[in-house]
Amino acid sequence: MAADPMQAHMVSDRLGLGHNLDLSDTMVQQKLDEIKEQIKREIRKELKIKEGVENLRKVTTEKKRLAYVDNMLKKSNKKLEELHQELQELNAHIVVKDPEDLLLECPLTLDSPKREARTCTISSRLAALKKQNDIELKVKQGAENMIQMYSNGSSKDRKLLETAQQMLQDSKTKIEFIRMQILKASQTSELRFDNNDVIAKPIISPLDLRVEELCHHTRIEYAVAEGAKNVMKLLGSGKLAEKRAHSEAQARFNESSQKLDLLKYSLEQRLNELPKNHPKSSLIMEELSLMSSPALSPRQSFISTLNHNSTVKNQYSTKPAALTGKLEVRLMGCQDLLDSVPGRSKATSVPLPGWSPSETRSSFMSRGNRRGTSVRNLSKNDDLSNEISAVLKLDNTVVGQTSWKPVSNQSWDQKFTLELDRSRELEISVYWRDWRSLCAVKFLRLEDFLDNQRHGMCLYLEPQGTLFAEVTFFNPVIERRTKLQRQKKIFSKQQGEGISSTQVGTKSSFIILLRRNPERRLGAGERDAEDVKKHLFFRNIDWDGLLAKKVKPPFVPTIQSSIDVSNFDDEFTSEAPVLTPPREPRPLTQDVQDLFADFDYIADWC
Repeated sequence: MAADPMQAHMVSDRLGLGHNLDLSDTMVQQKLDEIKEQIKREIRKELKIKEGVENLRKVTTEKKRLAYVDNMLKKSNKKLEELHQELQELNAHIVVKDPEDLLLECPLTLDSPKREARTCTISSRLAALKKQNDIELKVKQGAENMIQMYSNGSSKDRKLLETAQQMLQDSKTKIEFIRMQILKASQTSELRFDNNDVIAKPIISPLDLRVEELCHHTRIEYAVAEGAKNVMKLLGSGKLAEKRAHSEAQARFNESSQKLDLLKYSLEQRLNELPKNHPKSSLIMEELSLMSSPALSPRQSFISTLNHNSTVKNQYSTKPAALTGKLEVRLMGCQDLLDSVPGRSKATSVPLPGWSPSETRSSFMSRGNRRGTSVRNLSKNDDLSNEISAVLKLDNTVVGQTSWKPVSNQSWDQKFTLELDRSRELEISVYWRDWRSLCAVKFLRLEDFLDNQRHGMCLYLEPQGTLFAEVTFFNPVIERRTKLQRQKKIFSKQQGEGISSTQVGTKSSFIILLRRNPERRLGAGERDAEDVKKHLFFRNIDWDGLLAKKVKPPFVPTIQSSIDVSNFDDEFTSEAPVLTPPREPRPLTQDVQDLFADFDYIADWC
């Protein structure tokens, strides 16, 4: 669970680990627990100070002394609020127990073998994660109840509503993170169990797994193509909205048909690679016959395949686990792609991904021979391009596309950052920049990248080719709004609420000048400063006189000396300066000291 710098600044500073935190690390969690106890001690100490100040305020009668005590009480309340906020942020990042707690829950003797100790630790971690998940589910339910309660309340409940919304967001993120940690621990447990299991399990070869993957996605694409065909039949003659849906169904049908051509061709190649009388041979032959037989439905094909493969359990017999977080995909290039793609011809060419209609008509769609000849019989001078592009899909939704580059193992070298929301599968499709269109495809199960490590891979495409890529998964991040300290210290909340109805122009000018989106601020349009000058608050200002410094200011503050700060609020002038000396003492040279010679104030420790 890698936290970004803006969100984890306070946490990372407390830990002293920089800004890249791996919150799935038990040692980081142990340090978070230690910091949590430290903050609790600071809160208890500050509560005692606050109690003493409140008692002092009860017995203070002198007006000047009372103002000083009130200022101390205000500081104490402010510090308590900051400490509670830090504690809340830490609680949002604490997920698992530290190793010592897990060992206490799983007592072992000296005679206990190492295998039993590892199994017990993993089991305890799983139990702790499930327990924490149950807690977060209750927190999520409570936050939802609070939001429902305060959403229809008065303006005074707005702060409580924001707190409940932040609590709900934190809880949802933690639930997703804990769910993936449970999955990761379960995978580790199963792996160690399989390595130490006495009963030998059937070993599935990479070729068998590839066949299973091909059959699995063949059934999916066959069902999608059949569904799109049925939609086109229903919307064949309709209104404009139906024509739009018809065109979308047509595009889906074309894409699935192209994938089926590739998957079928790949199954034929795998059939040739299998030895004689291999059990998978009959499975492939039946799948190929079912694909060519329109009388059978995808459901019948699916049931028939299950009956033939009910004895062997593999990774494609269960639904992939859903992941939430961030996925970084770096695509370098491809090589050894199919030059002659099965099922393609100039007469049946379709628009390529990312092309505009003008490009399709003018440049890249072939206008030559349209006799519908087979692609396998074409020569290499038939208007073929050597440029390729890759399209990324998350659960059948396009999320990225590379630029068009000549085919090589370093064609693109492009990086994509994908936000995962319970996503299961990444699909990478490679296209030729001509009527051959889709020439290779690869499906990746996202749960295989749950280890948060960078995976540099040479992926074997279907039906032919190699894709060079890097994939890294990052756990979800606890997101929090950044605190606008500068805006907070312009004037206090009480002063802001004290703006009267006669100062509406002032208030409205503040609102439109300080909008969060710079493009919506006053003066951000094409007229620039002219929009500001026409505002009600600035309408009567002599701008020429102001530029010439001839306008008399309505208020001139009285200053006793160069260090007089009496015109500022005591809340800010009484604050202790925040000093940031270097971690390592560095003596200043005389040249550097001379640069500070005309400064009004230099700290004693300099």
